Amino acid sequence: MKRLLLNFTCLLITLSTYSQVLKTYSGQYNINKTIGKIPFNLVKGNAKYTYFENKDYERILSGNFIYNGSYSNYGNKMNINSTGNFKDNLKNGIWQSKIVMSIGKETGNFNVLLNYSKGIPNGLWKYDYLVKGVIKTDNAVLTFTNNTIVGKFTIRNVGQQVEIFGQNDNNGFLTGKIIVNALDTNEELIMDFEDGFKIKHIMRNKSTGDVSNKYNASPEEIENFRKIKQLTIAGDQVGLDKLPFKLKNDYNYTIYDAVVALFVNTPSNAFSGDKSFDLDNNTFKWDGFKTKFLEKQDSN
Repeated sequence: MKRLLLNFTCLLITLSTYSQVLKTYSGQYNINKTIGKIPFNLVKGNAKYTYFENKDYERILSGNFIYNGSYSNYGNKMNINSTGNFKDNLKNGIWQSKIVMSIGKETGNFNVLLNYSKGIPNGLWKYDYLVKGVIKTDNAVLTFTNNTIVGKFTIRNVGQQVEIFGQNDNNGFLTGKIIVNALDTNEELIMDFEDGFKIKHIMRNKSTGDVSNKYNASPEEIENFRKIKQLTIAGDQVGLDKLPFKLKNDYNYTIYDAVVALFVNTPSNAFSGDKSFDLDNNTFKWDGFKTKFLEKQDSN
């Protein structure tokens, strides 16, 4: 009986191993879609990757993935390289992308570094785009923990004419000093946040210091916010229900949209496996740059 069970177990192991034997594809790889501003439908590409087939003969990518593509038309040229790793069809570890392009009079280099854990953004994300011959440099540096943007961040989006410096707490809420520079008007917006709640802001001219807008949360607002925070930490729902206000969450879309507008142009978005990327709407769904505000409630 033991021998029969042993043989049966060995058979199962053999079948399982056979079904996940890695195969390699190397050859033409065309993408019939536009990702961000990249017209992949016009790019001639090749890829090399490893995969295994499941019981339904579907390819499950596992291991290294390398893509190279090029585009040339009427003097416009673009060379694309994207490399990374898959684990069970999900991006895992480091992904890097590079574009060298010459469009009209612009010649530029585009570099992106992303980190994943089982399809979820996790670790350092960096974006750099430098156009030679003109003053046009986009860049961004973010850190993710399980799809939540944490710690310090820097963003420069020339298309949206903003440069932003600040930090999120461990839950993705803006905290401390946040600076938003307007590249086209020489104005700066300085905001102070406490766990996502805006305490104050000032908008001023960077050259003259002239103030065009100023805001300070009232002492009552700050007191209510801190009381809600205290009772939330204590888990006192009865106390929370007695307060005249409750906290609601939102996003700072000036920051959020400025970052998304850069990273949607990443070539690796053309390959599935990022749980945060919405391919249909060409956007990301991240937990970051969040804010809190007070909303009146019927107190008990």
